[in-house]
Amino acid sequence: MIKKHVAILSALLAFTLVGLLAGCSTSYQLKGTRLSPSSAGEVIVSSDANDNQVLDITVKFMPLPGDLDPELTTFVAWASPSDKETFSNLGQLKFSAEDREAELTTTTPFPDLELIISAETEPFVTTPSE
Repeated sequence: MIKKHVAILSALLAFTLVGLLAGCSTSYQLKGTRLSPSSAGEVIVSSDANDNQVLDITVKFMPLPGDLDPELTTFVAWASPSDKETFSNLGQLKFSAEDREAELTTTTPFPDLELIISAETEPFVTTPSE
C-alpha cells in the first residue's frame, strides 16, 4: 500500500534541467500533479566554483506526508542524470507542516538531470520508493 502512494507522489515535482551555463542562475517552476494540484515551487540552479549544480528548492502547498499514508514521514529530493534511470538521494527537505512549505539547498555534479521529490518513511533511503 505504501509503495503505491509514494510512486504517485514521486512524480509530483518532476522536471528536467538542460543546458546550464557555468556562472548563470536559472529558475525552474514546479507544478503539482493530480495527486496534489495546488503544490507549486521553484528551483533556482547555479554553478559553484567546481562546476557543480547548486539547487535551491522551495515548494509550497505540500500535502502532509502522513495524509498520503500514515507510514510516510518526510519528503526527499532525488536527482538522476538525464540519460540514466538511477537516482541519488540529494537530501531531506525541511518541511513546515504548519505552513505546508518545504525547502532544501543541495549540490549535485550532474549538469543535466531529472529531479523528483518523493514522500518516504525516512530520509536515509537509498532509492526512491516505487
